[in-house]
Amino acid sequence: MQDNLYNLTFERTLLCSIIFEPQIFEELTPTIKANDFYLPSHKIIYEAIQTLIAKNLPIDEEFIKKELVKLKMFDEQVMLEILVANPVSNIDAYCQEIKEKSKQRELLNLTIAIKRSVVEDMNSADETISEALKQIRLIEDNDSTRYEAQNLAETIKEFENMPKKPKYETGISVIDTHFSGGLELAQLIMVGGEKGSGKTAFSLQFLYNVSMGFKCAFLSYEMPKWKISSRAIKANLDNVQKNNMFILDKGRDIAQIEKSVKTLAKSGFKFFTIDSLMKITNKSFQGKRNEQISDITDRLSKLCAELD
Repeated sequence: MQDNLYNLTFERTLLCSIIFEPQIFEELTPTIKANDFYLPSHKIIYEAIQTLIAKNLPIDEEFIKKELVKLKMFDEQVMLEILVANPVSNIDAYCQEIKEKSKQRELLNLTIAIKRSVVEDMNSADETISEALKQIRLIEDNDSTRYEAQNLAETIKEFENMPKKPKYETGISVIDTHFSGGLELAQLIMVGGEKGSGKTAFSLQFLYNVSMGFKCAFLSYEMPKWKISSRAIKANLDNVQKNNMFILDKGRDIAQIEKSVKTLAKSGFKFFTIDSLMKITNKSFQGKRNEQISDITDRLSKLCAELD
């Protein structure tokens, strides 16, 4: 492991600071995890501290030693190196550095896994990308960096000073009225209904309307392109609408959809309709189908928020 992917001095300083000022441990939760420490013995000591906290026992050298001896993992030299480090009261910078190094190591391990997937396991590019994206999301989800809480009064004041977000008319009066003038961006909207109730017709009409002013995409996994073309001809769309509306009918795995949406969003696309949710696959998620669907909707929702 390269030296720039860990900092043992920072790890010792943080552990020393906890031992000399146990109250700062509360500031670490949930920022630092045991696995964020590079040195295994540092990780074990941090886990011992967590155990002592859970048991409401003192955090000092003797109790930590007792816990580690019980596990047959006590290393006197490592403990001495920690105790002679300089404790600090402001641990934020140390936490950020340790967390950053931890994420860098995870990313390095991911590159090794990608190479193994392609060279040794001979997985397809799509399978490898899908698994890599899943691991990156896990790294993001495990990044429990602390954020300052803000009271409601401050939040309202901040909102009132923000530029007002525009609303986009769908051209369907009942929808525009219900949403007080149209839809806002950065949100996932689910359209439900019985089979044959007109969900696809409604979705296409919505895209016809917004395509008068914006680029949009219809990800069609139910209806072939020729059928969409037939409907568009009957709708008498003008050239602006025809040129602003795009059709995708391949790449129905959620990882491929994420990639397509991100690419199109960079080109100015603001509205996407997927027909239908139940046709989306989730190859990287091995759970039951209802759990796969939950993961898909979560990822689509995050995508809407991230790309506005």
